[in-house]
Amino acid sequence: STRVSIYPNPSISGIFTVEISTLNSLSSELNIVNMMGEIIYTVTILPNHTKKYVLDLSKFSAGIYFAAVKTKDSKTMIRLVNQ
Repeated sequence: STRVSIYPNPSISGIFTVEISTLNSLSSELNIVNMMGEIIYTVTILPNHTKKYVLDLSKFSAGIYFAAVKTKDSKTMIRLVNQ
């Protein structure tokens, strides 16, 4: 399974901390998607791994974004608010 935590959410500065923990033997992928469905950031997450990422959306417009964590078996979507 894959656990994802993103904070602060909403973010006034546009800086988010993303914590991802994978407990399986498959790699995962984190995509940040804007409201038009365009992927603006992507990273591959290694199997059996816990990692913190600093996500900087400050150069993007204020609004709603989605963090999509995709594995072979599942997809998790988290709504991000960039104020």
